[in-house]
Amino acid sequence: MFRNESIQRILAVVFTVAVFCGLADVRANQPADNDRSVWEYTGGYGKSWFTHVGAKKWIVHLGNSTTVLNVEEERTDEFIKLRNPTNGLWTKIFNTSGELRKGTDGPWKRWNAKGRWVGRDALPANAVDFDDYKIRVIYFVPSDREPIPNYEAKIRVVLAYVEELYRSSPSLRRLRMKELPFERDGEEPRVHLVRADKPAAFYNEGPLNDAAQLKRLSDYVKQNLYDPARRTTLIIPETWETGPADDVWPGHIARAGVISPEGGIAAYSGWILQDKFCATSVAEQRRLFFDKTPVPGRRSFGVPGSNSPVFQFVENGFGGVAHELGHALGLPHDNRNSAVNIMGGGFRNIRFNFDPSAPRSKRAGFSVDNGRLLMSSRYLATDPNLDDYDPPKADAEISRTPTGRFVFEIKVSDETELKALVVARFDAATHVLFGKALRGKQQTVREVVDPGINRNTTGFRIMVIDGGGNLIRKHVSIADVVQ
Repeated sequence: MFRNESIQRILAVVFTVAVFCGLADVRANQPADNDRSVWEYTGGYGKSWFTHVGAKKWIVHLGNSTTVLNVEEERTDEFIKLRNPTNGLWTKIFNTSGELRKGTDGPWKRWNAKGRWVGRDALPANAVDFDDYKIRVIYFVPSDREPIPNYEAKIRVVLAYVEELYRSSPSLRRLRMKELPFERDGEEPRVHLVRADKPAAFYNEGPLNDAAQLKRLSDYVKQNLYDPARRTTLIIPETWETGPADDVWPGHIARAGVISPEGGIAAYSGWILQDKFCATSVAEQRRLFFDKTPVPGRRSFGVPGSNSPVFQFVENGFGGVAHELGHALGLPHDNRNSAVNIMGGGFRNIRFNFDPSAPRSKRAGFSVDNGRLLMSSRYLATDPNLDDYDPPKADAEISRTPTGRFVFEIKVSDETELKALVVARFDAATHVLFGKALRGKQQTVREVVDPGINRNTTGFRIMVIDGGGNLIRKHVSIADVVQ
């Protein structure tokens, strides 16, 4: 449905080079190099495909609609050798069979899967490859709903304010943030209308069960459109209900997560598009950020009582989209100075960002530590190394002092270039403790902090990102802390 036509142009170039170099003149029973771009096989997930995207990059489209990155390491007339940089699994693809090994020195073992080289027309519709880093926006409408009037204009208004929150954040201004890389029709973000084949109740699974809802929304996108691991995707779903709820509306969703350096998924409920909360122009929307009209029988998040005013729903909704999109781009929660931190509780106080008379101290933004992660991602880095597929490494030793403070000693390394480190406490979610800018290929960071652990703390998460936007998240259990 969203097939990238540039792949055909890439294949045309590869074909020309292959003929020029004489690579097409190989054994009669072996396809020419220019034809070896899709290897179809049947494995544990059913029919699956190794697909050459370009240069050294291959994507495995598994039969369960999941995708896996592989890197080409060697090519001969007999086989193509690929490496999975995430788990260290190597694959050698022959004409009709394959071999596998774990690590660089392990023995090759015959793979039971039988395969063959096929044309690109054998790929399923959701085997989509992207050659840029643009955020896709989807308006998701279940089978028992209709798109609301002016949905495209309203969603663009939401995105305009989200983009302004990012652009105006001091930490991102210093890091040269210009605009969010949405897919665009001219200057406006493109909004894809997706009509689902099941009713809203199938997706929302009852009040506020947003984890299950995100999985079902993500599954739909993977199975019918493309894997969000290949493109960061923001979904505005019309899966909310009109009945009573403790907070906002039943079926509400605000959930997100990064999947790979190339993609993640975020969802925020379509109730924010109601006329009382969302206008069709940026100018008219500004008024709604200060509208104190009560909403009968409804309570916004994080406030007492009922009949919350319009502006609190607007702040929660528009700020929530910015917050969840941050998660999809790899950012953890950051509750330091939570009242103004967008990845903390600051997304619920964003009206001050649009009030010229408000002091700067009340305006929400991203912390410097999260800003470094964000501006090192493949979506926002000014000059990412897109040929770098290998993630950085981190070895951590954490000890506890007699006074209850924690000593973090972290050795980080990368084959090309280190960019940033963030260390977070992990309870039910991540909470940033500290971060550092990194340089070079090796560095040791030592920090002494009081992490504020509680009975829900299970450990610490160490995040390191490199010059290719490869982000690792390593978990250290609280049980492994040296006393």
